[in-house]
Amino acid sequence: MTVKKVLVLRSSDSGGLSHDGFQWPEKGICEAPDFEPTAKCGNGLHGLLWGTGDTSLYNWSSTATWQVVEVKETDLIDIGGDKVKFPRGKVVCSGSREKAWDFLMKNGGADHGAQYFVDGSHIVTNGIAFALGNSTVKALGNSTVKAFDNSTVSAEDIATIIKFSSGVKVDMKDLVALVDRSQNLFEVVEVSIPDGKKLKLRN
Repeated sequence: MTVKKVLVLRSSDSGGLSHDGFQWPEKGICEAPDFEPTAKCGNGLHGLLWGTGDTSLYNWSSTATWQVVEVKETDLIDIGGDKVKFPRGKVVCSGSREKAWDFLMKNGGADHGAQYFVDGSHIVTNGIAFALGNSTVKALGNSTVKAFDNSTVSAEDIATIIKFSSGVKVDMKDLVALVDRSQNLFEVVEVSIPDGKKLKLRN
């Protein structure tokens, strides 16, 4: 019987040390010495299945090490939908955030709702992207872009843009919805319609 394997994304400090002191290898097999099969944080290895879950749990330092870990699906324990825990896995990719995300997306992440984190330029189709810094993102299909800092987002089809900073620049076509959270709001403020016009829902 073939055991299905999945990919888990995680990050730690520059030396591969997690916040609880576990030393992750750069590659190869690793195992938690204190694993307990409970749906609680701790006593195991942790990460986000296919890069989905509570992204605030990542180490967002500019020097962080990002890793993709191959895990048997039957070994996974879900922790509230935020992350997963497992006793052992195989590190198949280590490096920068961009390197790990690129590996994840090319190896099934795009088919499992993985979220892109963009610092440069990227096109996302039917996915979820976080636009950071001075990045430029083009959203197509049924995509959602969460835009921060001074990023630029162009969107078409039936995409959604969630704006977290007043410095975000937006270009909308087709049936695109703009949600503004830069002023501590969470509401649709503008919708583009196919004839090129835009319907403002809030001034």
